[in-house]
Amino acid sequence: MNKIQIMDNIHGRVLFEYACEDNNIKKTLEKAVSQDVCLAFADLSGTDLQNANLANARLLYANLSWSNLSRANLSNASLYEANLDDAKLTRAQLVSANLCRASLQGVDLICANLTKANCYKADF
Repeated sequence: MNKIQIMDNIHGRVLFEYACEDNNIKKTLEKAVSQDVCLAFADLSGTDLQNANLANARLLYANLSWSNLSRANLSNASLYEANLDDAKLTRAQLVSANLCRASLQGVDLICANLTKANCYKADF
């Protein structure tokens, strides 16, 4: 069994942990999202999340800089004030995602679906 923890980028506390055979950060993150875990302030910088199903994820204030989110499903995700600087979001689904106050410097949005992506007040 391989246990992976998702850590808070401010206080270093564990937000979620998951163990399974052949585990990776993508599987752990998808499990957390499927259980509706709030991942506010999660440190996910530089992670490979290609094709991840993160629909409805609560990633407020999360650090996703330099992450590869190509073809990821982020529909209805809350990315309020998330750091997406230099992230790769090629062909990502951001339908109805909350991108309010997100940092998007250098982000790759080639062919990303931003239909109804919007800005609204964050809620945990």
